[in-house]
Amino acid sequence: MDEIITPDEHSAEIAALNHEIYELSRQLAECRESSLRQTLADPEDPFENPTDYRGFNRDYSDIQPLISQPGYRLPLEPDRHERKKLKRLFSIGGFCLVLWFVFNLGLSLLLNDLVGELLTALNPDVSAQVLNGYARGTSILASITVVILPFCNIFTSLVGMKMARIDVNSLFKTRDFSIGKAVQYCLIGIFIWLISMYSYAIVGDVLAQYGRSGYVDTSDIGTTPLGFVVFLIYQCIIAPVTEELLMRGMLLRVFSRANQRFAVFATAMFFGLIHGNAAQFILGFLMGIFLAHITLRHGSVIPAVITHIFVNCFSLLYSYLNGGSLTTQYIAMMTVFVLAVLGMAMLFALRGSSRLPLVTPHQSRRGWTLAFSSIPFVGAFFMYLAYNFINLFSLAA
Repeated sequence: MDEIITPDEHSAEIAALNHEIYELSRQLAECRESSLRQTLADPEDPFENPTDYRGFNRDYSDIQPLISQPGYRLPLEPDRHERKKLKRLFSIGGFCLVLWFVFNLGLSLLLNDLVGELLTALNPDVSAQVLNGYARGTSILASITVVILPFCNIFTSLVGMKMARIDVNSLFKTRDFSIGKAVQYCLIGIFIWLISMYSYAIVGDVLAQYGRSGYVDTSDIGTTPLGFVVFLIYQCIIAPVTEELLMRGMLLRVFSRANQRFAVFATAMFFGLIHGNAAQFILGFLMGIFLAHITLRHGSVIPAVITHIFVNCFSLLYSYLNGGSLTTQYIAMMTVFVLAVLGMAMLFALRGSSRLPLVTPHQSRRGWTLAFSSIPFVGAFFMYLAYNFINLFSLAA
């Protein structure tokens, strides 16, 4: 005889089945949501490069909006829209570098002419050569430099950040930085500075055989007490701060949207070229790589500014001591040697924990090749290259 199911038992079974259906539906929704999350690309790591510094990246969806769609993956070659956006960024960087050069050259010529005319009017019987030497030896030329270069650096940085929509405050949001790391970076900076000096000694010997010099002598600038103070303030504070705003602040962020490694070497190249002579190109290029690296690592220009200030101060102090007695020269050389050895050890320690970003196949299509398709970028490169060659042939050994 069949068992009779009461209405209450029937209701309980239906309730149990409904609960089971609810649980299965919830699990299915969670699986779908998890699957959807897995198919969505990370807008701050669209190239899935574990060696990139994520904290330095910005949302890539403003370059490629399709990245926010489920299942979308960036193609090996950038499509027309992405190529156009990246090319615009390279053009912004190139345009700002050209703007910096034009402003610097134009303002320098204008102010030097005005000062020359004023000195000639006040001293009509004195030759132009004597007046020029007076302007270089006193604080006049140093003051002109202090006015022009910082203005060009800051103005160009602000223009570039405005065009690229970069928040100025983002340049100073430092992470994972300490006094110990600052000391480590300063010592590494001394090691790189010494390597640069030896490298230029080799290059300088080669240039000297052809009657050329790759070094600009500034020993006759700011020889008066006031001129020396003005030149010192510029070299030790104003130049490092404003140059870092331009190079590791604006330019590194503009160039690093798709390829951080490209941005490191591109900014280092222009940092060397912008100085206009072989000696400072070697120092600027090598130091530029390191300063860009620590900027990427900490997401801020502050570590680079501190290191830049320290190296410039140390370089000036060494030049001053090296011009003294033999005992002073010996002390200076031994100090440099000890600090450089410590810096070399610090550099190896840094490489063990933090290295330059590598490049994925996708990123390699969004670096040098794409940058050299930008007319302003190419124009800036060849303009600074020509500027360095002109200076090279105008500087006699």
